[in-house]
Amino acid sequence: MDSCFFLWVNGQYAGYSQVSHSTSEFDVTELLHDGQNTLAVLVLKWCDGSYLEDQDKFRMSGIFRDVYLLKRPEQGIFDYFVTTDLRDRDGLLQVRASFFGGEVPVTASIFDMEGRPVGDCALSPLDGDERYQQYGEITVKRCALWNAEAPYLYTLVLETEHEVITDRVGFREISIRDNQVLLNGTPIKFRGVNRHDSDPVTGYTISIAQARRDLELMKRHNFNAIRTSHYPNQSFFYRMCDRYGIYVIDEMNLESHGAWEMVMSGRLPLADHIPGSDPKWREAVLARAEAMLRRDRNRPSVLIWSCGNESAGGDNLLAASGYFHTMDTRPVHYESLHQDPDYAKTSDIFSSMYWPAERLRAALEKDSSRPAISCEYAHAMGNSFGGQDVYIRLTDEVPSYQGGFIWDYIDQSIVKKDRYGKEFFAYGGDFGDDGIVDSLSRAPTAKMQEVKYLYQNLQVHVSDRTVEIVNRNLFTGSGEFACVVRLCREGVLLAEKPLETDVPPEERRTYPLPLWPESLDTEYTVAVSFRLRRDESWAKKGHEVAFGQWRGGRRAMAAHPESLLWKLCEGDIFKVNGKTPFDGRDAGDPTAIQVVEQYLNYLAFGVSNLINILEPDAMVIGGGICAQGEKLLVPLRERVRQMVYHTLFADRCRISIAQLGNSAGIIGAAGLAMV
Repeated sequence: MDSCFFLWVNGQYAGYSQVSHSTSEFDVTELLHDGQNTLAVLVLKWCDGSYLEDQDKFRMSGIFRDVYLLKRPEQGIFDYFVTTDLRDRDGLLQVRASFFGGEVPVTASIFDMEGRPVGDCALSPLDGDERYQQYGEITVKRCALWNAEAPYLYTLVLETEHEVITDRVGFREISIRDNQVLLNGTPIKFRGVNRHDSDPVTGYTISIAQARRDLELMKRHNFNAIRTSHYPNQSFFYRMCDRYGIYVIDEMNLESHGAWEMVMSGRLPLADHIPGSDPKWREAVLARAEAMLRRDRNRPSVLIWSCGNESAGGDNLLAASGYFHTMDTRPVHYESLHQDPDYAKTSDIFSSMYWPAERLRAALEKDSSRPAISCEYAHAMGNSFGGQDVYIRLTDEVPSYQGGFIWDYIDQSIVKKDRYGKEFFAYGGDFGDDGIVDSLSRAPTAKMQEVKYLYQNLQVHVSDRTVEIVNRNLFTGSGEFACVVRLCREGVLLAEKPLETDVPPEERRTYPLPLWPESLDTEYTVAVSFRLRRDESWAKKGHEVAFGQWRGGRRAMAAHPESLLWKLCEGDIFKVNGKTPFDGRDAGDPTAIQVVEQYLNYLAFGVSNLINILEPDAMVIGGGICAQGEKLLVPLRERVRQMVYHTLFADRCRISIAQLGNSAGIIGAAGLAMV
């Protein structure tokens, strides 16, 4: 619910709770009677907790998650905490339990995904622990490990005399070593996204079908991580992340954005920021940490706890971090410490928002004592989302930089009515059109295609008759996927053949291609595609997970000879209003380069369009300006680089000016060379 509520059962007061997006429980046993019972809830729009819930989202008050009664035996398990530890190839499962109504005997059993028993134990008394009264452990020999690439889950059964509780568990180990976050001993790379619970019709209420749609789309587009911005999601959502294989940064419901903006504008001293170090807020902050951890700690998909978002530093958030560390072994994340560095130890991870890649690189060259992530990057509002490739390269080049989370997953919109009473979906402006998925049908936008390519774990580099495969998977060899090579002529398929590959995780290998064009008389493409060999929970057999393409031969642009690009490719003289920049001027004229400057942007525009569309390895521009040519080349290269949409192509393409004689009347794109 949002933001707080009072509860009555059959007219009797049962309790009060606040902390939106979190689970509240009440023991109403003594308030119930036989027959029909009445449950009454009074929800208030605002409370003092609202100051800690100032996230960038729509304000929707009321009840938006399940309300249910759960019947339990008079004596039973009140709470259980499951942890896993890896011992070489074996897994150790540890179970701690507390009780209501007195302790009862408990048996724990584990079954694999085929339903076969793999271990069991009887819980025994646990001394010296204030929270739990019984403990048991089970060793599973050569256990299958849980990770996003292969999310293997075992079934845990806890059985008492009057009750059976089942849960899914995954053997995995999360740690920090050598300034990197490790999963099962291997440095992890987060290819993530921030996600709000948002729908234009149902608001904060997200069904299992909607959540399934989201997770399947993410997996199909090579995401492996979610940050729950900026509150805990539905409890079933984490179980689905366990099953699909999604790493989760679980973020507690805390953001004091409005107060932070007052600090940034000088209207509020940093010392007065909330929750800051004011002891009046301590209990409210710790309650949010406890509500999230106690609910979600048994989920293998939760790798990292987060103390919230954009709320500066202070003793209260430091205390929340301390609570996480006391109760669990997972790392703790928090971003908003750059303006309050005295509290840097609140976070085990160096986290930033929207820092340029080069700023991140420079910061990590100066201090790489902690793992680093971009908890928000690649802002996808409106017609944006460019330049993410530089961050992907940074993850490959700087070991301590371990990826980031796109802002954000779904367009936030709501249903409204126009002045004629007709419903429409409100977007843009104050309505925050900022996702990579369209909110109307939860369908991917065009931006998602770029994400899928950049996030793919198999990099495919096709060159002259060979393909280099870089396996960025941490635990999966390339042979787990079917590889297909396709040869096309002007877009028409000529042949298709399989290619067997066996690239181990985090290695690269080169293979000869079974197909290649016999001539380059027109445009040819050679594409190498990796596809699922079998059905998965998130996609069918044959779904493409990665690809790479070579394109070469004579460009098939003759269908539009009137276009500027065609004329440039054919070596037509570069003219403006029928005249070249040098008409009537001597090549040695010292003012010649000044004249060229007037047309430099125009020339760069044409050249950059050629690079964007044709992706050449080299561009030769005809120039009759002799000595002035090299002076022109430096600014031309820079302007082309600024205009090319795909920076990778701009960096790869070599631009040169050919001296085609002394005539000052020919400057332009005189040829296109493929090297």
